[in-house]
Amino acid sequence: MTIHRTSLSAAILSIRTRLDISQAELGKILSVWPNTVSRWERGQVAPSPWQLLNLYRHARTEEELGPILQTLGSKGIALKMGAGAEAHEISIPPSGEACNV
Repeated sequence: MTIHRTSLSAAILSIRTRLDISQAELGKILSVWPNTVSRWERGQVAPSPWQLLNLYRHARTEEELGPILQTLGSKGIALKMGAGAEAHEISIPPSGEACNV
């Protein structure tokens, strides 16, 4: 079993550890098998954009948030959170078309 720890896999492990939950419990929250969480944490595969968005909801530190946002950005998904006119702008181009909420 080879571990290719990346900043994203470390972020996922950090979130799970901080929440004090098992891989099975995180898998249940994200609707994936526990071995999928294990593969994410070992850097063997990356979560889908929708799973990353769900992980983002649980991230709290820069070490957790940064890699998730970077990975989402590399997939063409930009999250802009804040107050006022900039609040909750999310752009997700699922099939080439931008969608702003």
